Amino acid sequence: MPRVFTAKAGKDYPDHDIKKGDTYFYWSFFRGRKQMSKTMPKRSQTTGSSKLANVYAAEESLQDALNSAACLDDVIGALDQAISDAESCVDEYNEAIDNLNEGFPNGCPQIDETEQARDTIESWKDELESAKSEVEGLDANNYIDEDERKEETKAELEEELSRVPTDEEVQARFDLLSIDGWDDLHGDEQEAMLSDAQDTANAISLEL
Repeated sequence: MPRVFTAKAGKDYPDHDIKKGDTYFYWSFFRGRKQMSKTMPKRSQTTGSSKLANVYAAEESLQDALNSAACLDDVIGALDQAISDAESCVDEYNEAIDNLNEGFPNGCPQIDETEQARDTIESWKDELESAKSEVEGLDANNYIDEDERKEETKAELEEELSRVPTDEEVQARFDLLSIDGWDDLHGDEQEAMLSDAQDTANAISLEL
């Protein structure tokens, strides 16, 4: 990958949303045009390989979606999209391998490198699928704040009975609490569940 440098703009570059005086980043590929960005470029922007750029873009899209996730379904949807993107990248690498084998029937180092990259992407896809299954298997009941819920139960019973309920009465009502999923959780409980889902997905890294 090319080195990325910083500079202060001596004029406006409207195509890049860079104004005179702004600090910007620039880099270039071998015999290529100078590339510019107002923000630190992503990995997908700093590789000359279109195949590799697509892989990095898939990973970056996943991270963006996870960071903006507001519910469990958002995390599952982000993983679904990443799995689909990974499959497309594997197909692209397989096509490249077929072309190389056709052009170099006796083999060449590039074939081995491309196959290794494809295998790495396939492993990443497998990890994404495992993470999706783990997130889908999260049990909302494990995120109940028992102290808070029992206080709420106690307040409800006190209003119903017009007296302070006993601990046994509170426990009996609490035991009837039915939590079927995300929508039955309170805000802080949802945040805890969402955080675990994001951590599960973020634990996956693509070393390519």
